Amino acid sequence: MEKISHQDASIGLDASLKTRTMKKASIFLIFLLPLVLLLYWEGFPYYDRDLPVQEEFESMDPQQMKGQENLYIVFLNGLGCYSDGSRFNNMGFHEIRKALTRVGYRYYDDRLLQYSYLGGQIRQDQWYPRKYNPRDTGQPIQVSVQSLEWMISEFSRVHPEAQFLLVGHSLGGRIALDFVSKTSQENRERIEGVITLNSPLLGSNVPLPAFVMRILEFGGHIFSAPVVKQLLWEFRDSPEFVEAKREMIEALQAEGLRVATFSTKSDVVVPTFTACLFNDQGEPLTEGYVIPGGRFFHRDLSGHMFILKHQEIQQYILSFFIEPENIAANQSPL
Repeated sequence: MEKISHQDASIGLDASLKTRTMKKASIFLIFLLPLVLLLYWEGFPYYDRDLPVQEEFESMDPQQMKGQENLYIVFLNGLGCYSDGSRFNNMGFHEIRKALTRVGYRYYDDRLLQYSYLGGQIRQDQWYPRKYNPRDTGQPIQVSVQSLEWMISEFSRVHPEAQFLLVGHSLGGRIALDFVSKTSQENRERIEGVITLNSPLLGSNVPLPAFVMRILEFGGHIFSAPVVKQLLWEFRDSPEFVEAKREMIEALQAEGLRVATFSTKSDVVVPTFTACLFNDQGEPLTEGYVIPGGRFFHRDLSGHMFILKHQEIQQYILSFFIEPENIAANQSPL
């Protein structure tokens, strides 16, 4: 039998140690990458500040429009956003607001309202969101829903003719949908529709290891906030939670409320199976659907923001003002 020399054994041991070291390094990098993405994500403003819009936008023929002069649009931003307390700074939803100029809105319009996680007040018949910072968006969902309840009630008191379209991105969409399911019948009758964009409607399944969560908590990162823990808990209790959401959506639509849940396949923060609601046959439960494709931006490593620039979302929102065939005929200016 051939004897193995000490040198050969040493070489084999070194190779084995190198292999194990490489495996450990690979595992560490796999766990480290989500952490880097999270830290990168919080390092930039969630929405750019609005800048003055100089260009002219082509408007639709008034005869093609349904006439929604009293329809106020509430924009709800998501986790990690902020507001300086002004009416339009940090409102976001830039492409959607540009598209709305075709149906009689201005880019800075009194009928475009910015939701605040801390509420707001009416001054001279206009809504002013209260200033808040990214940490405030991490409060429990129930508290954020109460802020929306206050906003709709207060604004309706001053503008009794107002109807509302709620457009929420990410956590903002979840807040909007929870609001319409829990608010009074009087308030619900004022809501024309709810549109959610890449929103964690069924909780969150972000598979962060325990040690990563501890690092985030130690650093006070937004992903360790109470609302994130709430979303993670909801997903673990998935079967009962999903069924309750389905029943709630069906009840709202039976009342005549338009509900649309949209998501993009490129989103790695909120997967499509938590952002879009489907029936047992895999068909969309609402007017919304999964938008294929997508691309990453230099400031959007997760693909989470892509949906805000998607033309299909703009077209759907315009359907509240224009017949679908007229939208298709006038698609190019968007």
